Amino acid sequence: MLTPRYFFATAVYQNKIYCIGGYTSNGTATGANEAYDPVTGTWATKASIPTALSGYSSTVVDNKIYVIDSNLNQIYNSETDTWSQGASAPSRIGCSKAGATNGVNAPKLIYVLGQDYSFSEPPYVNCVYDPANDTWTTGAAVPTKRTGFGVAVVNDVLYAIGGSTETFDMYWNSRIIMYATNEMYTPFGYGTVPPNVQIVSPENMTYETSNVSLALTVNKQASWLGYSVDGGETVTVAGNATLGGLANGVHNVTVYAKDTFGNTGVSETVYFTVMVPFPATMIIAPIASMVVVGAAVVLYFRKRNGNKR
Repeated sequence: MLTPRYFFATAVYQNKIYCIGGYTSNGTATGANEAYDPVTGTWATKASIPTALSGYSSTVVDNKIYVIDSNLNQIYNSETDTWSQGASAPSRIGCSKAGATNGVNAPKLIYVLGQDYSFSEPPYVNCVYDPANDTWTTGAAVPTKRTGFGVAVVNDVLYAIGGSTETFDMYWNSRIIMYATNEMYTPFGYGTVPPNVQIVSPENMTYETSNVSLALTVNKQASWLGYSVDGGETVTVAGNATLGGLANGVHNVTVYAKDTFGNTGVSETVYFTVMVPFPATMIIAPIASMVVVGAAVVLYFRKRNGNKR
């Protein structure tokens, strides 16, 4: 790294590793924010964190890195290389770890698991942050009381693994208990988020064919897919399909997807136009007939006028 340090946290966004804060060799907190590009093997200096921290929890939601410690909620926008302040947590969270759900199987939220150092004997807490609304609520704390555990998120389920506790006797002799505990936390609203289904084709344009490709994407496993053309009956499909036999004119299509929890997602309705050109032979034939008829009429009038003479 450009700045040697320890007790910092890392966050990954768009294939770059961000190393923020920590302690330098003399024990001073640093606000350094440096990004490593594994493709080029190079480091870049980014905007420093406003309040230097160490031993904090961090996570990524969309294009923002959330650095949360005590009553501080510092938000880094990697697209603009700027910092902002979010709403403070309801507890002075310390010795914490964080994980974020991605909005596929559970609403997009940040879970910070740790202890509330507002008290002399800090209770364990689970503070839940909503980045969209900049609001906090609380959830169930880890069942096994411990610190220094790791948090991982898989399919929008959180896992709290390992950790330790430290106690002291009357002579201040320390006793550390190590844990191999692995506890699973099911977050708020798990299994209630409908699939996000989008139509790739057709687009809002004109097609010179009566058979138009239907291509779609779904952000999670779907137990059922279907589509409706022009508000008609819903047709079940296994995936991409063809909208066949479309008449000339404006049409619309809507796609539906149902996940394994029974939630149904609906795409935006896409409008498109079908305008199949008439075949050249169909146009030439009537013109040729008109020419023959016209020639016959001319000959008739010529003969008639000749007889009158």
